[in-house]
Amino acid sequence: NGNVQTVTFTPGEGETLGEDLPAGWTANDEGGAVFSHTFTNEACPVELTKATPADPTVVPFCGPNNNTVTIPTTTGVTYSDTGWSGGERTITATANMGYVLDGKSEWTFTDDATLCPIEITETDVTPNPPTVVPACFPNNDAVTIPTTTGVIYTDSGWILGVRTITAAAAEGYALIGTKSWTFTDVPSAGCPAVPTGFAFIPTAVVPTALASTGTSSDTGGYIGLALFLIASGTVLVSRKVRAQ
Repeated sequence: NGNVQTVTFTPGEGETLGEDLPAGWTANDEGGAVFSHTFTNEACPVELTKATPADPTVVPFCGPNNNTVTIPTTTGVTYSDTGWSGGERTITATANMGYVLDGKSEWTFTDDATLCPIEITETDVTPNPPTVVPACFPNNDAVTIPTTTGVIYTDSGWILGVRTITAAAAEGYALIGTKSWTFTDVPSAGCPAVPTGFAFIPTAVVPTALASTGTSSDTGGYIGLALFLIASGTVLVSRKVRAQ
């Protein structure tokens, strides 16, 4: 590539050119002379300054496409950022005018996409205690389990005279205060007296009766003995007992 520069000389009034023209000059049709020269375009040397891009940094953060990327500032360097796309993010460094990059110029990060913790706000609740009323007979005391918002009660039932009620917090609640109650049954409390009445309890059979029959000790022998006693009018000695 080159540029052509032309210089034209035109004689003044009453002037003429000589026959011998200086080197590079040629006569033209107007009685003057023309000087032409071609210049070559040569770029001037430019001294570039090296710039080493600093590395971007990444800090994991919960949620998809949510890691925090910090892009540094480096003299002579311009950074471009694709942003998070499909879990990927690329940072690219380019040199400013007058600089040339020295070192790494591109970084690609993959997002962790960790699950964010769920923040639960809990309401404090104090469980209402169960109540017990003694009742007759073992494992029979009446236990009343209350209803408390935010509280779930479990009941072991009576086991060998002991019964335990336990409170647990429902979702969104936190228990304060007593959470378990153990009761011991009172088996004789309030039991009514045995109704009055009579009962006849036989004593012993007359010993000579069995010997006089000669029957065996099996069932048939006892039946025969009973019939003999009835027939012979033998009296069984008994006592009259009043039930308390």
